[in-house]
Amino acid sequence: MASVIKCDTLKSTTGNTAITISESGVPSFDVPLFDVYLSANQSVTSGALELVELDEVAVDTHGWWSENVPPGQTPPGTYRYTPQLAGYYWINGMVGVSGSNAMSLQGGYLYKNGSQYTVFHLNRATVNSSYYFTGGLPIYLNGTTDYVTLIGRITNTGSPVLVGSPLAGCRLSGYFLRGA
Repeated sequence: MASVIKCDTLKSTTGNTAITISESGVPSFDVPLFDVYLSANQSVTSGALELVELDEVAVDTHGWWSENVPPGQTPPGTYRYTPQLAGYYWINGMVGVSGSNAMSLQGGYLYKNGSQYTVFHLNRATVNSSYYFTGGLPIYLNGTTDYVTLIGRITNTGSPVLVGSPLAGCRLSGYFLRGA
């Protein structure tokens, strides 16, 4: 004999919503995710590792992006994602660089807690135009103090910039994969 349970929402014993079920029966999981980008070009020092000042929030379901503050409040200027749920997250970064002269070194880095976690692209070849690179990986974040930031590097003798654009510039995104 089969049993049928009818419900619209499943909650944890503490009252947090875990799954919502639509009228058509499609489950919706409360999965933290974010997507932020650089809205305008950011001038940088040639050859320096530079924090990408990701100032536009496309989505931040739980409000864990540091610059995602209520109207009237000043963002802290730390440009970091600090999730409040421990577990593994898929984090993806994209860095766009450009300069008025040939670029000899370009890089995109993911930092965890202020230290280099991975280099998702490092190009030592000389290029004469804009250059874009992207990479992603799973990373464990402890749910209290761990945070991630996006770092870019460009070596150029004339006006190096990190490219700001919602379509093909600097961007950081991620989502919760699973608990620890």
